[in-house]
Amino acid sequence: MIDIESYIHGIKAAWVKRLKLSNGAISQLYERQLKPYGGDLIFRCNLSVNNLRTTISSQFLTEVIHSWILCKHNENLKVSKQVVWNHHDVCKKNGEACYFDSWYQKGIQFIEHFYDFRNKKFYDFNYFSALYDIPNSDFLKYNSLKSLISRNIKAQMKVEHIDYTAPTYFFNKINQNTKLCKHVYQTLFKQKAPHEIKAHAKWKTTLMEDNIDWRYMYTHPNNVT
Repeated sequence: MIDIESYIHGIKAAWVKRLKLSNGAISQLYERQLKPYGGDLIFRCNLSVNNLRTTISSQFLTEVIHSWILCKHNENLKVSKQVVWNHHDVCKKNGEACYFDSWYQKGIQFIEHFYDFRNKKFYDFNYFSALYDIPNSDFLKYNSLKSLISRNIKAQMKVEHIDYTAPTYFFNKINQNTKLCKHVYQTLFKQKAPHEIKAHAKWKTTLMEDNIDWRYMYTHPNNVT
């Protein structure tokens, strides 16, 4: 028996593969709609469902990204290696995500790019400006971004150390052979594992007494498709 909710999310998230690999008219259309948020960068961000309500105007893209972020692909990264743009802990009070394209084009991408590991604090604007060749006119922009950084991130950064290892993203590994729908389905299904699914309980109750391998019967149809 297939978990329908996880399967539907898998079908929606499978569009991420099409948007990445296809160069058709539809992909170009949605690519333009994602450009204000960094294009496909959004699939490497720690975006939350709450951010989607105020960030993405397209209902289709909202549902695709919603299904994608439910898998929490980027949550296992160290905070310093997480993308600062569109981050759920670096957003406005209304949930709107933050993204500055001119800064991103200069290579400013991760939270660590704003942080002084030696002194355990975020850079002041003068040092940040000199480091990344940021114009003085961006002074208020920088301070507004710093004010959006949550206490949780600030606390985590104090205990982390500089790491020169480049982060890896599942999005970057997607190719023509990637079975994205199945991957998303299995990921979401495992997240539900600690809470026994009602269908599991029913099969277990009905068939266990007959010494039947109900788990094999239950999962086999999905494994062979």
